[in-house]
Formats: sequence, structure tokens, C-alpha cells
Amino acid sequence: MRVLAIDASLRNCGVAIVDGANGKSRALFFGTIHNATSLKSSACLVAIRDRLV
Repeated sequence: MRVLAIDASLRNCGVAIVDGANGKSRALFFGTIHNATSLKSSACLVAIRDRLV
């Protein structure tokens, strides 16, 4: 099973993809999506969506 983990924040959003099999888990990807403080909240949400898909 793969899980997309999101630590939601508009300015610095943590993301990870974790794979679990046979009782073990491993991180396939992890990182942070950074948005400028000058962006409106709605623009931050669009930027996060764009970077996830």
C-alpha cells in the first residue's frame, strides 16, 4: 500500500509518499513545497495542487 502524507500549511507544506509491504515501511519521496509569503492564500493552494499532480 502507498500513502500520500501531507502536513498541510500554506507557506511550507510537507509531503511524503510512504510504501508499506510485508510489515515494513519505507519513504519513497519526501520534501517541502515552499510558497512565497507574498502569495494570497488561494494562490498558495493552487501552487500546492499544481506541484502534487
